[in-house]
Amino acid sequence: MIRMTIPLGLKAGTEPIQLHDRLQHQPDVFEFYLNEYDVSGDGLKRLSDEIDEVKDTTKKIVLHHPMKVGEQSVELDVSEVADPNLYRFVRESTETLIQLAKDKSIQALIHGSYNQQTPTIIAKYANFDEAQSALFNRMDYYQKYGQNNVMFENSISDLFYFGSEEMDRFILQKGYRLAFDTSHAFIKQSGSNADLQASLKRLMPNIVHYHLVDSMGKFHDSLTLGKGKIDWKQAYPLLNPDATSIYEIDLVDQNDCREMLESHDYLQNLIEK
Repeated sequence: MIRMTIPLGLKAGTEPIQLHDRLQHQPDVFEFYLNEYDVSGDGLKRLSDEIDEVKDTTKKIVLHHPMKVGEQSVELDVSEVADPNLYRFVRESTETLIQLAKDKSIQALIHGSYNQQTPTIIAKYANFDEAQSALFNRMDYYQKYGQNNVMFENSISDLFYFGSEEMDRFILQKGYRLAFDTSHAFIKQSGSNADLQASLKRLMPNIVHYHLVDSMGKFHDSLTLGKGKIDWKQAYPLLNPDATSIYEIDLVDQNDCREMLESHDYLQNLIEK
C-alpha cells in the first residue's frame, strides 16, 4: 500500500533551542513566532540569519508578526491619536516584517485583530463602524504593500473574523490573502462544525496558509488535534491543497514540539483511514 503523506508544518520562536528542536524533524513548512525584539536592531539581524538557516530545510517560511509589545496587543486598528507610540510600533514593525518577507521570498502573517483589547480599541473611535473601517483601510494598505508576500489571520474579534457568510463574502470582495486559524473560526461560531466547514469552503480560493488547531469551541484553548470538537474528517478535505499549514498547539514545553507531532500523526492516521 502506498502511504499517503501530508506536509508537516511546525512553529517556533527565534530561540536556538526551539529552532533546532523543530528543524530536526525536517518540516515542510516553518513558521517563526516573533516577539517585539525580533523586528528591530540585533533581533532583526538574528532573525534574518535564522531564516537563511531554515531555508536549508524548507523554502516555505512564514513570519508571524509579534502579538504584543509590552502588555499591549499589537492591533492594526490602534488609534494614531490616542496611542501614538503603539501606532508607531505597529506600523514600523509591520512594514519591516513585510519588507523582510519580500527580500527573502517568504511570507509575512499579520493578525487582522485580536480579541483581548477589542472593546478598548473600539472605544478610541466614534463608533464600531468607524473602527472597523479604519482597520480595513490599513489592511488594504498592507495588502498593496506586501502583494504576494503578506497574509491576514482571523481571530475571534468582532472587527475581523471568519465564519459568518456576510463577513466572509466581504473579505472575499477585498481580495485579501488569508491565513485561516481553524480554532478561531470554530470558537467565533460557538463551536459549530457546520459554520466552520461552510467558511472553509467559501474562503478556500483566498486561503494561502492554515493554523491547524483543535478547540472545544468555547474559548481560546489551542488543543492538540483530536482533543477538541472540530470534525477533522469533514474539515480536512475542505483545505486548499495549494496552501501551506502549521500546527499551532499549546505546548507543555516550548522547547519540545511533541504536541505538534501528535497532531500531525492524528491527521495522517485520519486521512489514511
